Amino acid sequence: MITKLLHQIWNERKQNAWLFIELIIASLFLWFALDPLYTLICRKNIPTGCDVSDVYLVELSHYKPGDTRCKPEYHLNSELHESCRQVINIIRSMPEVEHYTITEYGNWPNSYMIGSSSYIADSIDFEISGKSFEEIEKEVEERKITPANIVSWQYYRTEGGDYPATFDIKDIRTGKHLNSDISRYVNGVYISENAATALFGTTDAEGKRFRDLYPGNEYQVAGVFKDVTLIQYDEHLPLLITEDGLNDDDFSSTYNDVMTFLHIRVKKGVDKATFEKRFREEIMPRVQIGNVYCKNITHHEKIARKYENMFGVTNKYRLCAGLSAFALFCAFLGLFSSFWIRTAERRGDIGIMRGIGASRSRIIHQFACEALLLTTVAFAVSMPFVMHYLHVNGFADPLKELAIISKGTNSAYLHNQPVTHFIVVSVASYLFIATIAVIGAAIPAWRITRIIPADALREE
Repeated sequence: MITKLLHQIWNERKQNAWLFIELIIASLFLWFALDPLYTLICRKNIPTGCDVSDVYLVELSHYKPGDTRCKPEYHLNSELHESCRQVINIIRSMPEVEHYTITEYGNWPNSYMIGSSSYIADSIDFEISGKSFEEIEKEVEERKITPANIVSWQYYRTEGGDYPATFDIKDIRTGKHLNSDISRYVNGVYISENAATALFGTTDAEGKRFRDLYPGNEYQVAGVFKDVTLIQYDEHLPLLITEDGLNDDDFSSTYNDVMTFLHIRVKKGVDKATFEKRFREEIMPRVQIGNVYCKNITHHEKIARKYENMFGVTNKYRLCAGLSAFALFCAFLGLFSSFWIRTAERRGDIGIMRGIGASRSRIIHQFACEALLLTTVAFAVSMPFVMHYLHVNGFADPLKELAIISKGTNSAYLHNQPVTHFIVVSVASYLFIATIAVIGAAIPAWRITRIIPADALREE
């Protein structure tokens, strides 16, 4: 069968030469169109490690001196603190609210506020106290110590507050929410599994100690949680979550705008539109206590979309996805029409084959196999060019130019595994182009076989 097909293709080599060149170009075109699309799909499907689908951000602010609504007797820090506490108690007592927590600005998933510090395990023999940052850096380099760069989030300790439960952050061992009582450890913090691995080489790190390189503070691991994506499309970065007490100084009247970020998780099944309407119409007017008032309530997914637009992630994603889709559409039209025309031009051959007794299915099968063979050979010829390009330039990662997106070095992710990446994109490209070729050849062949052989020869 293969020999017969090759013989047939060779007999029509002049007609097939241009089609073969077109197939090589199309194979390259398709591969480079699918490469960035594959990376985007992989990035988008990285497990988030948290859930904000039922979480709202409630922004609490206060009237400032000079504002006609400001009451001077309630503007002391202690009064602001007490007013804020009362407001929070009203909101968290709503029947729809399941969990709540208070954070600093940007200390939550998809806040797009990323800053890291360097940490080392406490077991490393390295003296930090009394040294300047420059001296520490020099000694670290000389001793070839590899510190772990870890992003940190902070939340405030409040009665009934539960940061892990609010954002659905779970213990890696139990699969349940982290224990909210972090005070049982000395300067306790939660760390992600990749942070634990970077510091201690294992995720079994509860109770272990580590230090930051400057100023040398010591911490104790209160729990290890599943890796969390700090922002959409990004890889998991090492993360620690720490707790701090909420005191009067945190309500300083020198704050220019929002002073407290309250996050609330509503119960499953709560209708979000109804909840938001009730909150704005009934709760917000009620919680203007002293100088403290509720400025806004926003769903966390809306906040994430806002930051994605602000930092260009949405536009970059849409542009790349749109270009890839357009490239696939162009390839489909070009190849489909080429094989359709090639088959239609052989109407006389099909008429002869029908005239000497060839079945319709056999004719269709032959033309489909010819298209598949041509496609396979052309695709194989194009692969060395692809591999040379990858050797020089590497795989596509359309979001890596954004400063907020990590550069893609962790081999745990599919798009960072060269062999897997190459195989998946190559197989997808081949299947796409082969499917187009087979359909483009089979449909006109099927249509022609329905014509009386004599009519097919006459039309020829």
